[in-house]
Amino acid sequence: MVAIVAGGLFFLSKNKPATTDTGGTNSQQSQDSTIFGNKMSTARKAYEVALAEAKKFSSDCFLANLSTVNVQPDGTSRTWFIIFYSPAKGTNYKVNVVEGKVELTDDSNKKKTTPVPENWIDSDEVAKIAIPKCGEVIENEFFFDLDTKWTVKCLVGENKTLYVDLNPQTGDFIKTRKAGIGW
Repeated sequence: MVAIVAGGLFFLSKNKPATTDTGGTNSQQSQDSTIFGNKMSTARKAYEVALAEAKKFSSDCFLANLSTVNVQPDGTSRTWFIIFYSPAKGTNYKVNVVEGKVELTDDSNKKKTTPVPENWIDSDEVAKIAIPKCGEVIENEFFFDLDTKWTVKCLVGENKTLYVDLNPQTGDFIKTRKAGIGW
């Protein structure tokens, strides 16, 4: 299994957040099916949808973290967890984009206050660079995480995980880290 985690943060909430369907008018539904035609999207496409929702929360908010689990080898996922920070409100705002629907949750207990560098490369490019560095994986799904760097988590053996860190703007390799038993 590979997962993308931004800032080392991954969370699920037991409380179901409010949901906003990205559907609407026929032209809006057309646009949404272009973005989420097969219900999979890259990080950038999910971010664009989430940003519009986050700006309703606070016009000064910026991207502080972006992550997902179960990323496909092409860098797409059904679900993206996106955290924005509003300096004016002094709080985070979490926007989950799940299969073309936007789920919103105030996430004020998370203090992610550092902006993700501008002009970050999309998850499809990250996949092309990082996944080959994982070597042989036991499952063809990954975790992706973006904050001050892209981190790709690869399951390479039972109880063995390899983390690949990349520059968020250029995709340049930073380092790999090993976790687990038996390395």
